Amino acid sequence: MSTQRGFPGLDRRRRRPSHRVDTWFSLADVAVVCLVIGGAALAFVYVAQTTTLRDLTAKVTTARDVLTETEDINQTLQSRIDQALSLERVSRVAREELGMVEPEVTYDVRLDP
Repeated sequence: MSTQRGFPGLDRRRRRPSHRVDTWFSLADVAVVCLVIGGAALAFVYVAQTTTLRDLTAKVTTARDVLTETEDINQTLQSRIDQALSLERVSRVAREELGMVEPEVTYDVRLDP
């Protein structure tokens, strides 16, 4: 068993094949990289969801404002319709603009001969 110093590959002993693969990174390195990538993915999803939530909240607020304005306009128009269809207004328009004359009350008296 002689070994020469400085030449590790010239060891004359029979070496057992190792099942270990020499790599540039260890299992801990892989775990850290996976955690970093997972954390970055979660951060991206969080930011995307927060942005979507803010956009939807703004749309809901805008829709509520439009709904309030539309309800106000609808109420105003309904009151105008009610005024236009009231009997007093119809009667006044008929008398003033169309020349309607109220019928006079006449009493017929029947005389027996």
